[in-house]
Amino acid sequence: MKKDTQKSILFVGNHAIAHLENVRNYFKSKFHLNYIKYKSGDPFEDTDPNKIIINDLEMDYNGSYDLNNLTLAMSFILEQNGKLTEPDLIIGDPSELLFQAFSFARLRENPLFFKKNLNRISKADPSLNLFIYPMGMLCFDIRKEISNLIYVLKKHDSKTFLLRKDEDDLDTIINKILTDINHVSIYDIESDLEGLEHLTGKPKDLIKN
Repeated sequence: MKKDTQKSILFVGNHAIAHLENVRNYFKSKFHLNYIKYKSGDPFEDTDPNKIIINDLEMDYNGSYDLNNLTLAMSFILEQNGKLTEPDLIIGDPSELLFQAFSFARLRENPLFFKKNLNRISKADPSLNLFIYPMGMLCFDIRKEISNLIYVLKKHDSKTFLLRKDEDDLDTIINKILTDINHVSIYDIESDLEGLEHLTGKPKDLIKN
């Protein structure tokens, strides 16, 4: 069987998904595109529960909208959907709880005890994270949660970048990242893309092409 070499992009959370259609129209079928989002139900209607949606597949979610419960739900979902655990590129807003929960679950970390196990992770995370600028960045509590997320990403040597510019040309940025990643270091790409800031991953002087 021929191995599928087509790269995959995963959009996590409503902020990221706002760009999904533009990216899909831009790339057509060049990349595999998947998404995960949260949809609030009607609190006054029992037949309309909260849902976690993966590529139009809706799953009822009856837990609280907090990091711990969402992480448990995402852990179960990822066990059933292995293709979502190691996409080439993950796009999301780190201030969204769903994105945080997805990241903790994907890296098999417990939001309550992620600083307890300080052993070095033997395998670096193969996926690349692209943060679009957090909509909730001005909130102190959110900034604390984002710092916890970055701590976990550092622990797993996860390559993570923050886009500090207008998102209108996100499709162009994605194209350059995924087209060039096999030919040059992502840190070379970073230097070519204005507004792309390295957050976590191996130091630049340790990256070999």
